[in-house]
Amino acid sequence: MRRLITLFIALTLVLSLFAGCKQTDEKTTTDVKEEVNDEANADANGDANGDANAEDVSATENSGEFKDVVLLKVNDEEVMLSVGNILLYQIKSYYESIYGPTVWDMEAEAGVSVESFVKNDIKDVSVRTEVLYDVAMEKGYTLEDGVEEELLAQATTVFESYTPEIIAKYGFTIEQVKDTILKQGYSEVVFEEMTKDFVIEDSDVLAEMEKNEVYQNMMLYGIDSFYDKVRARHILIKTVDDKDQPVSTEAYAAARKKIEGILKRVNDGEDFTELATEFSEDPGSADTGGEYTFSRGEMVPEFEAGAYGLEIGGISDVIETQYGFHIIKLEERIPATDEEIKKAKAELETIREESEYLLKVAEFDKIYETIISEYTVTVNDEIFEAMTFKDAVE
Repeated sequence: MRRLITLFIALTLVLSLFAGCKQTDEKTTTDVKEEVNDEANADANGDANGDANAEDVSATENSGEFKDVVLLKVNDEEVMLSVGNILLYQIKSYYESIYGPTVWDMEAEAGVSVESFVKNDIKDVSVRTEVLYDVAMEKGYTLEDGVEEELLAQATTVFESYTPEIIAKYGFTIEQVKDTILKQGYSEVVFEEMTKDFVIEDSDVLAEMEKNEVYQNMMLYGIDSFYDKVRARHILIKTVDDKDQPVSTEAYAAARKKIEGILKRVNDGEDFTELATEFSEDPGSADTGGEYTFSRGEMVPEFEAGAYGLEIGGISDVIETQYGFHIIKLEERIPATDEEIKKAKAELETIREESEYLLKVAEFDKIYETIISEYTVTVNDEIFEAMTFKDAVE
């Protein structure tokens, strides 16, 4: 079995869907305080069998005691809210560690918040896991030697990372975590067995790779120079205020006039470093004479293109970005190291493997549609609606 779609692999696949989410440098692992609110609980007239009530949905704020409820059913197999909470909490932690706790208010696509989008994914993953596990048992598929032990060890590590407060709030047990990850392991077995004879054309793989932004840049700049860096200086005259809001028309015109005056002084032979120290409004570099060393993808596109397009010692014309007007001087080009070139080649191979995998997934989805049509799926939509990734507001 080449690859296991366990909980964490599923999360990374979902991540690629959020083109509207902007990654920040801040890494956050905020503990969750989500609540299934009492009103929503009271409106839930039943679980997937019609028997749930408000007391069954979640812990009360005072007692911290979790009351479980059926979240969905696949034929006669019940999936409890506590099991759904395993996915919810792991996804919450994963996304907030990358995008920060405000990710849930971002849009995954026009008019659809990330929270709504990912909540639907929890539903789909939960149903698919149960269905494919049932297929695995029916067909007698087994895990390769050592894989079950590996998955159980992973489950134990995951569970031990939870605090007692998290376990009490979300209601999951180590047995449920083990069961969830094992079932996802069996789901991958079904996927591998049913796609092992697929013939994937190189042209299709290439077309899929070309959708990848990293691949596009690798082809544009070349594998051997993909990790090249530059050392440059710049002078910034801002056209936004301290909250990154555009300044007035008059202030914008004044900024333009100021940067053009500085550019004339640079072209007349005045020292660029001294002018940057005196005039630049970039707090991150003014004290060092406007100096930055960076690779591709680290700066806004206009600034990057301006710096990489210069000859060593060259000085740009006025370049406008979302932050204001810049003058850039290129000081040095730093070629990629042998290790960085190896890294780029490894990344290219990973992109190829991922592209092949996604093509197999697309074909498998057609098979899955036929499989699931033979199952009866009942979802407690009211409980799903009440689930939330957001922290409670005190």
